[in-house]
Amino acid sequence: MYSEVEASIRGGFSFGTRHLTTANNPMVEECRRRLDDDDDDLRELRRNAPYGTHLAYLDANSLYASCMAQALPYKAYRWLPRKVIENLSVDDEAAELENPNKSSKFLAWLSSYCSNGRGTLLNVDLYYPKFLHDSTADLPLAIGHERIDSAYLIEHMKQDWVCLQRQLDPRKRTAEVYEDVKRFTSPTRKLIGSFTHKTGYIVHHRALRLYLELGMCVTRINRVLEFVEGPILQEYIEHNIRPRSEATSDFDRDFFKLLNNAVYGKFLQRVRDRLSYRMCTTAEKLETYFAKEEFMDVILYTDRLAGVSLTPRRVLLNKPILIGSAILDLAKTFVYEFFYSRIQCHRSLASARVLGGDTDSLILALVMADPETSPQETLFKDLVECGVLDTSNYPPSHPLYTTKYKGKLMAWKDEVSGCTPLEFAFLRPKNYSMVYAKESLCQIVRCKGVSKSIVRGMKHNVFLGVLKDRVLGPVTMRTITSRRQMIYLLEQRKQALSFFETKRAWHDPYSSLLFGHWRLT
Repeated sequence: MYSEVEASIRGGFSFGTRHLTTANNPMVEECRRRLDDDDDDLRELRRNAPYGTHLAYLDANSLYASCMAQALPYKAYRWLPRKVIENLSVDDEAAELENPNKSSKFLAWLSSYCSNGRGTLLNVDLYYPKFLHDSTADLPLAIGHERIDSAYLIEHMKQDWVCLQRQLDPRKRTAEVYEDVKRFTSPTRKLIGSFTHKTGYIVHHRALRLYLELGMCVTRINRVLEFVEGPILQEYIEHNIRPRSEATSDFDRDFFKLLNNAVYGKFLQRVRDRLSYRMCTTAEKLETYFAKEEFMDVILYTDRLAGVSLTPRRVLLNKPILIGSAILDLAKTFVYEFFYSRIQCHRSLASARVLGGDTDSLILALVMADPETSPQETLFKDLVECGVLDTSNYPPSHPLYTTKYKGKLMAWKDEVSGCTPLEFAFLRPKNYSMVYAKESLCQIVRCKGVSKSIVRGMKHNVFLGVLKDRVLGPVTMRTITSRRQMIYLLEQRKQALSFFETKRAWHDPYSSLLFGHWRLT
């Protein structure tokens, strides 16, 4: 049971769908002239944006805290008997799998069974119908961990890989580079979305219910873990959220945020990965540790002092990781419901696309049905009236400004504070730039793994240069670090910006599809 729950843990999803997107609407016509570039491809790309296109950058208020305040599993865990599972109806008829108007047989049972404080964690086989490929291409359902290898790389990605390797090692011959493409494998398994069918997919009942409502199919039920759920942390979360929203200093805000996040972290601790560390001052004691089966590594600090790492002989699996797994699935469900139920189908929009996002944020391209209107006049106004949009960071003179929903759980906040986004450039997950118009042109830059002092100096044009010239963006960082109990000043030269990205199938320099999309097969 514990291993089953461990396999269900999937962390935050970070992604991007287009490398460059520009707004094109009456509000930005004057500002766009300042973005003009000598590069013909970029200029043409900007002009081809549909008229009435607006960009938006929305971030969820305390996403994990919001999920921790909902019903979570806490007692009465048991496997559903096999006889009960065998009697459940699934969507296994081939003719019905691609029918967008079908009603899922399994959904009706799931909705009725998981109610009145009863929940389930299900191990199922999922089918991703082709009619969902286009409508969910930007924000895919049922994401999972996969190892990317050469079989995933389409032709344009192979060309980018060759270009990347030539820059990293100019001495390498062309034939060797092309041979490396055939052996390409990502060093770790990545959390990606794909349209491949899922086997043995372990998912919380609320997430699965949403997937079925949107059109996915359950073709087989392998196991079902039943439990009792309830809002066991709601009082604690709300007790911390109120003073955080009223805080007047960064210290207070961070402190109350930590009180919630620290509890969340405890739900996801992996006790299997823990090590014991022993200090030795004699050769005899060190030899004793060498002879143990648990011996893993040794560090020699001096001639008379060594540190030994030991794996535990026994592991006590006592962490409530089912709660952590439920929080992660509820967080994804919250983002899916917001986009598919409130954004994509809004009456004022001709179309809505997700350009990128992180665990708790979405960057959107919104094409208005009436190009002369803006999202703030229609979509955002409706979201505020529903209590879903927190506009407390807007200027007090703004028509949508209100402090009524400041810090509210399950609400979203506009990251540009009511200003007008002009352009979004995406390189890799957590590596992007957005330009928006305030009194002057401002920018938001994210670059994971790079010190804040360097990120503050990065410009939007640097991201554009990496995209159009297919070059790397190296930076030099100086950090204070500790190794073997010794403090060093370390200077690193790091390739902070890169055009090569493998979480999606990039079929041209600026656009992508999900792996398994019907257009790629």
